Amino acid sequence: MDKDKSSIKLSEAVEAIKTAIMQGQYEALKDVNRVQLTVYYAIGKYLSKNTRKM
Repeated sequence: MDKDKSSIKLSEAVEAIKTAIMQGQYEALKDVNRVQLTVYYAIGKYLSKNTRKM
């Protein structure tokens, strides 16, 4: 019986760790996407503004 309880606790710990890792990866990807969009927007704005002067 103790072995079953240990197994359940270990499974719960593994799931909690997996969830934490996946949540961290998701948050990191959101930040990367936000930065990329900001950079691309700034580049587009710069190109739009500066190519109209030619």
